[in-house]
Amino acid sequence: MGHESSKAADRKWTPAAPEELTQFVLARVEGEEQAQLRRCIRYLKRWRDENFIVGAPLSIALTVAAARWFEPKTLKDGTRVDLEALLHLVKTMQGKFEMGWTTMKLVVNLPGSVKGNLMERLTPLQMASFSEQLDSLAAVLEKCTGDVLLGDSASALASKFGSDFPLPAV
Repeated sequence: MGHESSKAADRKWTPAAPEELTQFVLARVEGEEQAQLRRCIRYLKRWRDENFIVGAPLSIALTVAAARWFEPKTLKDGTRVDLEALLHLVKTMQGKFEMGWTTMKLVVNLPGSVKGNLMERLTPLQMASFSEQLDSLAAVLEKCTGDVLLGDSASALASKFGSDFPLPAV
């Protein structure tokens, strides 16, 4: 774990079972539901990249959390509604925080033979920041549901997903 440019103390070898992880994610849903899950994972990772300078959750932690707690959302005509699926996922993640010794924490255990909490490297302050950022994301996603003008929704979402988030031409 770590990057080539990381300090030696921040780099370490850890066991991995990528095939098991891939199987866990792929077995969760299939077809169009799997495509929606993958999009939600990409949304979460983009949100993380845009909203954290330090103390960001690991990419793999977001992937496992999404695979574990994702519920597909569709309209009656079968159209996938990513906004609702992502909002449900974020709210589920918020609900999974549990009280630690002194602070709230989110536990995202690695599936398969290699065990471990993927969120354990976050300090209590970073975990609190992560929780606050989830709250903020949920608020923006809720604001965008229902009868909201497309431009207003796109602008609100761009505040969380970055300046290159597509805005409709007016």
